[in-house]
This record gives sequence, structure tokens and C-alpha cells, in this order.
Amino acid sequence: MNPYVLATARVDDAAPLSDLMRATFLAAYSTCSTPVNVAAHVDRLYRPDAQARELASPDWHTVLAMSGTEPAGFAQLNFVEKPPVALAPCAQLARFYLLPAHQGKGLAPLLMEALRHVARDRGFDALWLTVWKQSPRAIRFYESQGFVRVGECEFRIGDDPQADWVMRALI
Repeated sequence: MNPYVLATARVDDAAPLSDLMRATFLAAYSTCSTPVNVAAHVDRLYRPDAQARELASPDWHTVLAMSGTEPAGFAQLNFVEKPPVALAPCAQLARFYLLPAHQGKGLAPLLMEALRHVARDRGFDALWLTVWKQSPRAIRFYESQGFVRVGECEFRIGDDPQADWVMRALI
């Protein structure tokens, strides 16, 4: 039996989503740059007001994964962000994070399939994403889900430039 429940996030989920975003980002990337840069990144993107705006926007779709009453992870699609390399129109898998206790338990493929359904329903036939080149576990997962490398880009953590792969997958 699947212990996870997936649900579309609503605006009133902004505060708990922000807390989950902070926790998952720090679990994955707390050492990717200086503490000041990591804190600046988290403080800029993972605030309740920023999440409330994204959750209210038709350009974003957020799926929360719950294990009982506790959050386990989340994923977000952005329908208007353009990729940093030339690609046919596709939706961006903007964020995809699980708390460490829920990694390797089958949640990630469930969450990915939910995103694919949402993107298909919005008329897309492909997804694109960026992933830190120094994140082999994430890269392996995306490759297992049919994503292939199609380019590179820079991603900033605070004022620290990081090298990311751009990946794309058909839905």
C-alpha cells in the first residue's frame, strides 16, 4: 500500500510549503556554497509571501506529498519559464524535493507521474529542468525518468554561480 497522498497545493498552504521548501533545500544543498549565499537564496525564494504568489498564479502548479499528516516532499511546474537553451515549448519542472526520510521509498516516481499528468492536461508534451552538476543522485533519478542532457546553464546561489545541466524529457 502506498503511504503517500499527493494533493495540489492551495494559497493557504504557503506557510507550511515555505517551511518544507527551506528544509528540503537545506538538506540537499546546505554545503553547495557559503552559509551566507545559501541563506540569501533560501530567504529570497522560500518565503511564505513568495509561495503565496506562486500558488495563486495560473503559471505555476504545486503538488504536495504527504505521509499521514506530515509533509514528505513537493514538486512545482512552471508553465511560462523559458529554458536557457533552445527547446520546443515545454513546461519547466521548476522544483522537485523530498525530505531525506522519504527518499528511496517510491515517492519520487509517483510525484513525477503526477507532474506529467498535469503538464499533459495543460497541453505540453515535454518537461525541462535544471539540475546541479554535482548532484549525482538527482541526475540518476531524472535520467531514470527519461530526462536527457540538452545543455548547460548557470544557477546562482546568492552571488555564487553554480554549473547546472539542462535536461528534457518527453511526457
